[in-house]
Amino acid sequence: MSQFIIDLFFALIFIVLGILLMRIKDRAFTENRESYRYSTSGVFVLFLVSIIRLLNHQQAFASVPFLSEPICRDLIEATGIIAGMTLMLAGVSFWLPVRKKQTAELEEELNRHSAIQKLEWEINGTEKIRRLFEIIPESVCNHFGFIGAAVFLKPSHLNKFICYYSHNSDFSIGSRTIAYENSQSGCGSIKNTLDDLKANCCITISINDKILGYIFFWNEGDRRANSDDTHALEKISRMLSARLEREFIMLKGKFFEDNWYYLTQVRKLIASRTDLKEILHDFSVLFKYAVGSDYFSLAVLDKARMNMRRYTTGINRRILLEDGVRLPIDNTQIATVIKSHESLLIRDITHSKNTGLDSLFLSCGQSSMIAVPIINHGRVIACMTLGCALPGHFTRRDLLRVETMAAAMAPAIEANILNASIHERDRYLGALASFDSLAEKGCDTGTVLKAAADILMENVGTTMVRISMIDSDRSRLNTKALKLIRPFDNINSNPVSLSRELTPWHYIVSREGRLLLINQKDPEASLDDIEAKKLVFKDVNSTLIIPIVVNGITQGFITLGEMRNWNRFAYDSTVILFCKQVASRLASFIKLYNISRLLSKTQVTSDMEKIEKNGGRNIIRDIKGPLTRLRGSIDLLKLRHGADDDESDKVLLSIDESADYITSLVNDTTEQ
Repeated sequence: MSQFIIDLFFALIFIVLGILLMRIKDRAFTENRESYRYSTSGVFVLFLVSIIRLLNHQQAFASVPFLSEPICRDLIEATGIIAGMTLMLAGVSFWLPVRKKQTAELEEELNRHSAIQKLEWEINGTEKIRRLFEIIPESVCNHFGFIGAAVFLKPSHLNKFICYYSHNSDFSIGSRTIAYENSQSGCGSIKNTLDDLKANCCITISINDKILGYIFFWNEGDRRANSDDTHALEKISRMLSARLEREFIMLKGKFFEDNWYYLTQVRKLIASRTDLKEILHDFSVLFKYAVGSDYFSLAVLDKARMNMRRYTTGINRRILLEDGVRLPIDNTQIATVIKSHESLLIRDITHSKNTGLDSLFLSCGQSSMIAVPIINHGRVIACMTLGCALPGHFTRRDLLRVETMAAAMAPAIEANILNASIHERDRYLGALASFDSLAEKGCDTGTVLKAAADILMENVGTTMVRISMIDSDRSRLNTKALKLIRPFDNINSNPVSLSRELTPWHYIVSREGRLLLINQKDPEASLDDIEAKKLVFKDVNSTLIIPIVVNGITQGFITLGEMRNWNRFAYDSTVILFCKQVASRLASFIKLYNISRLLSKTQVTSDMEKIEKNGGRNIIRDIKGPLTRLRGSIDLLKLRHGADDDESDKVLLSIDESADYITSLVNDTTEQ
């Protein structure tokens, strides 16, 4: 009975072992099916041996041939035990290395996850973004067994990837670049790039699906990274890109918030003050805080598109051009911006191919520049130039901020231009009213013509104003008034022949009775040397000729000459209209003066006839003596004392001309 229990116990043990193997099959033998088959076969054989032994002890094989022999039964049991143990040992021999391998892989996986966790902490914990591109390559190399790494980033202003940082590699910072292709992969095929750099794998750095850089890694020899390392690097790439995207969103939010603040400050400045010169210094300080500019210049549209009034502050906000001085803008960044209607950003002037820069800007030692057009209703009304002594200081974000602030300045600049136009119009109207008053009080044409020349010179501000009259036979021009902004050595004031050959443009004005505006830069409409020397001056750049027309006949000319370049000073429509009004008033005065002389002569003739009837010839002879003494006294005053001021000159001139007029009347009467 006890032997039966022992045999049954062993059989149950093998049954339990079989059931246990079946239960742990999915966990212990997931990747080792051979070990499971050998182990289960060995347990099954031992189970059969225990059943045979149980049946043998119960005399079940006593009547069975061959099995009834004890030696046969012992041989079968020994063979079964050996076979079962062999199969179980074979299963264990397969299972232990695989299990050890799985344990190693599990440990490696844990280490990989730990490394990824540490890298995630470093990515999220590092404050400075650029520091990440130095920490992450070194950490990845240490945790994943790479021997070297290099970071290639794409600057916003360049179409290539530049080596920013290298770790245990032969790359020098900035010494190696990768060409940029406008494709989804950023720099073309990654495989080709890896082959060119002889790298084993890489991490892609992107923001909003736009590739901004790569981190390349090198292994020893030609050993490639396995799939697990590749997946880990992809995860690190996603974490790094996510951190950059968060940083980008934060910077973008701060950028727009700061833009709104500076835009509000610009609007406050515009609302508080109306004069542009008063807020020029405040604008300079505001742009200093906004983008760090040292140099500030504002070129405001004046009378012509290429003739701008410039306000400039230099280093430390020192005023260079406070009163809006006009300077040439040809071949400068101002002309470029006006023509293109687009902003201009030069990060480093010394390495830039753009040589068309303002000499004043360069003289202040600036190395980085932003030039922005200020546009209102589709036309450029001003150009703003900012400078910094540090090369590469200004970025595209600074350019966007400056453009936003410049757009807010447009109403103030437009108002300044309108105020200047209104002031100029009022000044011209006041000058015309003053001239009307002088013309009403004038008693001769010479005084009125000189007053007209003074008013033109004072209000137009040109180099020369000449008023000349045509003589009675219409062949010569006599200069009646001449005003110069500065003395000329050989300015001509003698009579000039009016002919188609010598003075063609004045001849055309005389014949057609219309004004002419001449620009010497235009080869089809320019003064020749003879006409310029006789009626304007040498080296003239532009001329305005306006006829003085009386009863449809040209009686004289107002000739304005300018020696400054056309782009620096141009006779605009307001100046031309003002000069036409002066010429019209001169024509009206000459007409009234001729009528008054005709009436006076008729009255004198009638009076002489009455005097002749009453013996008036004796009275005329009595007048000649005092008149002669009066003329002598006037000449003596001129020779000995002269005049102390212009008013005395005018009085002596008026007395002299009146004496001449009385003398001519007496002589005419005597002859009659």
